[in-house]
Amino acid sequence: MGKKYLVALDGSENSNYALSWALENLVDLNNGVEQEAENIVNSGKKLVDDFLATKKIELPLELHFNSSTDPPNCIVDFIREHHIDVLVLGNKGNISRHCLSFAECTVVIVRKKIESHKVEKK
Repeated sequence: MGKKYLVALDGSENSNYALSWALENLVDLNNGVEQEAENIVNSGKKLVDDFLATKKIELPLELHFNSSTDPPNCIVDFIREHHIDVLVLGNKGNISRHCLSFAECTVVIVRKKIESHKVEKK
């Protein structure tokens, strides 16, 4: 079995972008799909389904939902209990900082590119 990946989603644009980034950058289409998406909830499921449909591949997928009032510790505990190899999440302040400090795996924090605003000179 390949590595286990956790993508933590909260429905925000940043977390949805983190999921898209993980699918585009961590799924190896040339060598078969050996990575696993581990924690995809609500809006993330549609992103995964759309990605798989366009690539015409299957991906081992487990969905876990947790409505904890303490998301950072919930994510860290889930990583420990399920032996996750890589956590991918958006750059959402305290949650990403906490996971970066305490998760017992590789942590990838994905920041969506901000389009630059050009100021026209008069």
